[in-house]
Amino acid sequence: MTMRELMTFGVARTDKSAAHTLQYLYDIMEKEGPFDGIVGYSEGATIAGTLLLHEQLLNDEHGRTPTFKCAMFFGGWPPMKPTLDGIVLADESELMIDIPTCHIIGSLDPYLHGNMALYNVCDPDTAYIFDHAKGHTLPRDKHMVKELGDTVRRMIEEVNGGISPC
Repeated sequence: MTMRELMTFGVARTDKSAAHTLQYLYDIMEKEGPFDGIVGYSEGATIAGTLLLHEQLLNDEHGRTPTFKCAMFFGGWPPMKPTLDGIVLADESELMIDIPTCHIIGSLDPYLHGNMALYNVCDPDTAYIFDHAKGHTLPRDKHMVKELGDTVRRMIEEVNGGISPC
C-alpha cells in the first residue's frame, strides 16, 4: 500500500481527533510556553508537523507569531493539512514547514516512505536528515547517539544564528 492510499482512507481520516489534539497542544503551549522546539516520534511527528503548518496558517491569516523555532522528527509521517481534511504531500501541495527540522530515520524502517514524505514537505535548505540504519526505533548505540547529537547541535546552531549551543 502506498503512502497516498494509506493516508487517504483510514488512518488520516481523523480530522476530529486531530482538531482536539491541536487544541490540547495549543492549551499546553499557552500555559507552559514558550518553547524553542517540538519533538515527535511516529504518529507524534505527524501531529507535530500538522501543528507547525497550522501555526504557519495562523501567522499568515492573523499575524500570530509561530511558537517553535525548530523541530525533530523521529520516524515520522507526513502532516495533515492545516484544514485537517487530508495530508500534505510535496508533489501535491505548496505547503512547506519553514523552520529548521531534523529527521531521524532508520533505513530499515518499514515506514521509511512515510519518513521521507515528511522530510519532503520541509524546507530543503534547513532540513537535516540522520539515518541510524535500524528500523522504526530510536537510536541507542552510544556512537550513533553522539553522531545524532552533533546533527542536532548543527540545527540548533542554525536556529541561534550561528551560535553554538554548547
